Amino acid sequence: MMADKKNQASVDNIIHVLQRIAPSFALDENGDATLSSHGFDSLAKVALLVALEDEFEFEFPDELVHPETFRTFSGLIAAVADIIAHQSQSD
Repeated sequence: MMADKKNQASVDNIIHVLQRIAPSFALDENGDATLSSHGFDSLAKVALLVALEDEFEFEFPDELVHPETFRTFSGLIAAVADIIAHQSQSD
């Protein structure tokens, strides 16, 4: 139950960051819409990367800094969740 709350908090924080970068962003029900379809060009995706690093106090590993990570909302959540999980294991 606690993991679900933590995961939802992370999702909510990601949505908040997305909306700061692109105020018109609205989450699709399935999360599979592309960020590009929501107005995220390459510069906005870089700004998003930096904002997520600041929000969650981590750095994206080089292997996750590629277009596929930032293609869909669900892919982005998966990447951030993976980074947070690895941080928790190393603490």
